[in-house]
Amino acid sequence: NWCYKSAPKEVVKMVFGLTLAFFGGTYLVTLAAIEAARKVGGESLWHEVRFVFQQATIVSAASTKDDNEDANNDGVADTDQLPPHELLQRKVRVAMEAVTEPARLQIAVGAIWAAYL
Repeated sequence: NWCYKSAPKEVVKMVFGLTLAFFGGTYLVTLAAIEAARKVGGESLWHEVRFVFQQATIVSAASTKDDNEDANNDGVADTDQLPPHELLQRKVRVAMEAVTEPARLQIAVGAIWAAYL
C-alpha cells in the first residue's frame, strides 16, 4: 500500500507491464481487462478499495477486542467457550456493529464487484 502511494503512477504501470511481459501468459487479455476496469470507473475504484480496507481494519480491531473479552470472569475468553455456530453469529454481530458507514460500505463493495465483472 505504501509503495503504491509513494511511487509515481507511471512507474507502477511500467512495473506492471514488465511483469506481464515476462511472467504473464495472457498478456493481451489482462491489459484489456485493466483498460475495461479503468473505463468503468477505475479512479473511483481505488478509493472504494481503500474504504473497504479501512472498514476491514476497524472490524479486525473489534474482533480482536471481542476475542479477549471475558464477561463471566472465569479466566477463559468467551469466544473460546462458544460452539462454532454461535461463534459465527457473534463474530458477524461484532463485524456489523463495528462498521462505521454501512451504506457507504455496501456501495463500495458493489462498485468493486461491478469492476470485477
